Amino acid sequence: MTNDDLQLIRHLSFVIRISEAALSHGKLVRAVGRWDLTALAINGLIGAGIFGLPADAARLTGPWSPLACLLCAAVVLFIVLCFAEVSSLFVG
Repeated sequence: MTNDDLQLIRHLSFVIRISEAALSHGKLVRAVGRWDLTALAINGLIGAGIFGLPADAARLTGPWSPLACLLCAAVVLFIVLCFAEVSSLFVG
């Protein structure tokens, strides 16, 4: 199986879960699973790192760059802890 096939299967399974939710007599169903949430978290963190212009941040902070990196790491730690709390809500 190629990567495109796997992406298509994941997309179709998501569409099926959404369709089942719509047919379940108005009840809400969890359509975002553990792996979907993990992928979103990783995508957000990598995207923020790539497009956050770290070189400009280092230029602006000058000699305080290491401290700024540690401050950013602390912020990211709180974000990761939020995702850890959400992931603890999933059973299994």
